[in-house]
Amino acid sequence: MRFAPGRRLQSIAGIALAGVLFVAVVLLADALLVGARVDLTEDRLYTLSEATHGIVEDIDEPIEFTLYFSNDAAEGVPFVRQYAQRVRELLEEYEALSGGRIDVRTVDPKPLTEARDRALEHGLEPVPSGTGNNARLFLGLVATNSTDGVEVIEFFEPERERFLEYDISRLVWSLMNPDPPVVGVMSRLDITERYNPSTREPIPAWAVVDRIKEFAEVREVDTPTTGIDPEIDVLMLVHPRDYRERTLYAVDQYLTHGGRAAVFVDPVADTASGPTRDQPDGRVSASDPGPLLEAWGVDVTLGHAVADPRNGLVVSTGEGRQTVHPGLLGITRQGLATDDVITATVERLVFGSPGVITNAEGGLEITPLVQAAPSASVLPAERFVGLDDPSELARGLKPLGRPLTVAARLHGDLRSAWPDGPPPEGEPPAGGHRAAAADPANMVLFADTDVLSDRLWVNERRQRGQTVREAFAGNGDMVANAIENLLGSDALIGIRGAGTSARPFTRVQELEREAANQFREKERELREALEETEQRLEALRSGREAGEGGVILSEEQQQELAAQRERRNRLRRELREVRQRLDARIEALGDRLRLLNIVAVPGVVALTALLVFGFRRRRRRRRAAAAA
Repeated sequence: MRFAPGRRLQSIAGIALAGVLFVAVVLLADALLVGARVDLTEDRLYTLSEATHGIVEDIDEPIEFTLYFSNDAAEGVPFVRQYAQRVRELLEEYEALSGGRIDVRTVDPKPLTEARDRALEHGLEPVPSGTGNNARLFLGLVATNSTDGVEVIEFFEPERERFLEYDISRLVWSLMNPDPPVVGVMSRLDITERYNPSTREPIPAWAVVDRIKEFAEVREVDTPTTGIDPEIDVLMLVHPRDYRERTLYAVDQYLTHGGRAAVFVDPVADTASGPTRDQPDGRVSASDPGPLLEAWGVDVTLGHAVADPRNGLVVSTGEGRQTVHPGLLGITRQGLATDDVITATVERLVFGSPGVITNAEGGLEITPLVQAAPSASVLPAERFVGLDDPSELARGLKPLGRPLTVAARLHGDLRSAWPDGPPPEGEPPAGGHRAAAADPANMVLFADTDVLSDRLWVNERRQRGQTVREAFAGNGDMVANAIENLLGSDALIGIRGAGTSARPFTRVQELEREAANQFREKERELREALEETEQRLEALRSGREAGEGGVILSEEQQQELAAQRERRNRLRRELREVRQRLDARIEALGDRLRLLNIVAVPGVVALTALLVFGFRRRRRRRRAAAAA
């Protein structure tokens, strides 16, 4: 291909001009777009939410982030190194957003250094790196401010990557609000510590209360009352029932004046229901929150409870017999909101005959947190009391075919249940009566109180004279997460889980699972045959050893011994071959993917460029021919 001298000169000039323009654009961008960032990740991992913007804008004292990361100890743990990079980059986003009020530095706490001592003094928790030499790995954060405030994230768990922004923003918010939060407990159930007059010994609080005490001061709210202490940051309202109107009005005004609440209502509160002296066949203790739910525009089936034979727990009915209890629901991650910090890290919950939450038009916005499966239905509450055989609940039960919400967030404009003023016995708070909340309300509603009780999530055992509680379900974590979330600012409550940086090769994983299943089946057959062979060999050896004392193997037994040894070697060889075929198949797929990434994609780009070049060349020729 030859070019005329004039056209060649034009080409050189064009390339030179393009180079000058490129340099000019870079210089202009450097001068005009200082600090500008573009987040091209699929889930916008490096874009801080508006909620975080609000928290960072309120910082009034300079904050220093010190990220402790053991670079050397993580040498053989690539996913931790990748996550540490993700944490560091997100911290730098906070630094860029703060306009100089946040400073980030990274420290490697190597063994026998002052940095390591400081990390341990701040309570950071190193974990075994698994790379030998007993190496321990730090990946934690210490945040300090100029008023000696210190907040710590002991270790960044990669499993919590979705809530990385929430965790860091919460740490900043806690640093700005150093006073310990207060949780008020108003309950018709005996969940706080109390005194047993007959034994003259204290009865411990339920385990969930001890869990809350780990991060907040718990105060019991005596009833009846005409006002909720304004120092209470979150009100825990449990099984409201038989409260006077003035007490309910106090709760109402606490909420309309900006208070937050975790509310637990129940169609069948098991700890308060059951046979009594007056009602030996059993009685139902259902919650009665008065006009509160109606004012919020929320409905809970306080006359009916959820039953689900498919997801019911197995219980003992005595004499060693076991049966499924449709009223005790084991709810796994399929029924949990995985993008909400309250339930995202919980694996399994146990609810006891909960109600169903729905909303009315114009009411608070309901965001489900926990849902029973579509296989569930509802039954009259009376049927759950005094059961000799829980399986009776399953008779004639028809699935509703839709998830049933048993726990939810409530958010939005809140109206008072007494819009025209206080009831006769009610006393408005110091700020005066409010017919509606000034700002959007934030609450969490549970249609169950049994979810709090120890019997549904902890086992107790005695160890060295002390009672030790061991959780077998995540009820305590869920409730603690809900309270802790409500204790944060409105902005903090608004942060939801984001995506993750992990981008696994799903096709490879699918192939691995498929091949592994095939391998396991074949392996099981071969191992069973191998075990049988080993047993036969052992029997023959025993005979020979006995033969040293007088028993001699016959020729037939010796032939069988040799045959079994050959069979054992053949089976072991087959096992190795199955494993090798699996590895080879996965490796071949990996090679194809690498070839696709390295060759195919650039090839497509090059082919596109050639097609464009050919098209333009053909067009020029046509123009030249037309001009001639």
